[in-house]
Amino acid sequence: MRKAFVTLALLALAGLGLAQKCEINRTIVFADYDWESARVHNRIGDRIAIMKDGEVVQVGAPEEILARPANEYVAAFVEGVNPAMVYRVEGLMREAVTVTLGREGLRAALRKMGQAGVSSAYAVDRNRRFLGVVRADVLAEALKKGDGQDLTPYLEPLPTLRPDQTLEEALPFFSETPLPLPVVDGEGRLLGIVTRGRLLAALAGRYTPEVPQSGVDSGPQSGVDSGS
Repeated sequence: MRKAFVTLALLALAGLGLAQKCEINRTIVFADYDWESARVHNRIGDRIAIMKDGEVVQVGAPEEILARPANEYVAAFVEGVNPAMVYRVEGLMREAVTVTLGREGLRAALRKMGQAGVSSAYAVDRNRRFLGVVRADVLAEALKKGDGQDLTPYLEPLPTLRPDQTLEEALPFFSETPLPLPVVDGEGRLLGIVTRGRLLAALAGRYTPEVPQSGVDSGPQSGVDSGS
């Protein structure tokens, strides 16, 4: 699609709600000449294809192309792209130390944190929905006072992230707390955590987020089979 039609398409989809993509069982191609426009169009698509001299040289998600450019041409094309606007939270996640509310108490939480060498644990219910964070220093003090084993009084709220958020969207939430932030799915289930250090390292180019392979042949092609 050319620019005028792309704009109309974006406006139409905005009216329908970009948060929920429409299933129309059709292949639509948005043609453009710069990375930023292609990235915006990718909000309503799945992949970006980069062409040179009439041949497709790489196809993939924006973060895949940025992390693993297929050749020097693609590397030059994405040079200067802001990684914060491309990479997503899911690529920075690591496993969280968790405690299950109603099943584990203060001593179990402290033991888990001690074994992992961390100062906080993430409380979940039996369905792994995130409930809050507990801190080792607070729990240790509670044990000294002879408080009960129920973790509920010691839960602290934390802002949550979505796995599909860009690093740019996630960054402001880290100003609210020094703790790693939980990443949850649409049902509020804990998927993992993201640390401030890993986020800043990714923004500075010292850490490349994990990007899954799309499974698409990214070598030179004379055409692309769009399927039916």
